[in-house]
Amino acid sequence: MLWNYEDETRTTKVVDGCGKGGAVNDMAFADQGSVLYVVGHEGFVCRHDCMVGAATQKFHTSALGSAPRPGFCCDHWFTSLSLAPDVVLASCNLGSVTFLDHNCKLAARHVLHKSKVSHVELNPRDPNTFVTSSVDRTCKLWDRRKISDKAEPLHTITCGGVATAAHFSYNGARLLVTSQDNTVSLYQVSGTTDGVSLLSCHHPGWEGAALHVPHPHRFYQHLTQFRATWHPSSDSLFVIGRFPDKEADGLEAERGIDVYDVLSTRWSLRVGTVWPGIQSGGVAIREDGEAMASMSGHTALIYTPASLASAPCSDSAAVGEQGSKKRSGGKG
Repeated sequence: MLWNYEDETRTTKVVDGCGKGGAVNDMAFADQGSVLYVVGHEGFVCRHDCMVGAATQKFHTSALGSAPRPGFCCDHWFTSLSLAPDVVLASCNLGSVTFLDHNCKLAARHVLHKSKVSHVELNPRDPNTFVTSSVDRTCKLWDRRKISDKAEPLHTITCGGVATAAHFSYNGARLLVTSQDNTVSLYQVSGTTDGVSLLSCHHPGWEGAALHVPHPHRFYQHLTQFRATWHPSSDSLFVIGRFPDKEADGLEAERGIDVYDVLSTRWSLRVGTVWPGIQSGGVAIREDGEAMASMSGHTALIYTPASLASAPCSDSAAVGEQGSKKRSGGKG
């Protein structure tokens, strides 16, 4: 669904998927927003023309030997994707990353983990390097110039739980890892001629190259997995939805979205606590920082400066629904 939240009279454009029973796992815009790449449980990487609303190029895992299942699922499907000017990377449930050109033509496929790769992302500072996170509880940094099925990663980060996602900051200087042990971890990253390396940080709270931040985003099988995401122009602010344990009380029992300040090593803001649902998945912030979008069930929520103006910078700042916009959809 393509929705211009600033113009409520504009008709929402729907980019067709496979319909009921399917799942869209990741999306990414290209060509100034005129092209949308989509991956999902049906086993496709699709390139959509947003003006037409239809897929113009597709790649399916059947080209890699997968077999369809009843309904819209496949035994081999894609979990995420990442774009560079010369490549599309797509991770999958069988532990591999597929390399495609921008017309969805297969270039290569490499097995990089023992279990499902939950997320893949290219480094914005150096698109020759990328990171993968996996159900095998590791995140790995790679150099695609040296990649092969037997290649060793540049670095392996071991997590305390399933690694849901790993995101580079806008400048590639930090890596943000979400894991299912209620932890968000940050790592200092330095670019070298041989790829990337992890740097020790001497700020308070850091342990060598890592800062481990406890946070309540517990796993539940019927929820899209939580993942922390960066502010698009900062390597010191990130956001993530809350889902505390049932035993939590007081302010710790609040749901909503938390904002973390890396420089002060503290949670600096909490928004959306009035909304009764769970805002899971990844929160998206507009490039200019003037709006933030989250999902809750069949509802898309938009937070703007007007809706956040009444929220002081405290550990628990509740934002009312006034000023926020929401859109509900009945189709999955």
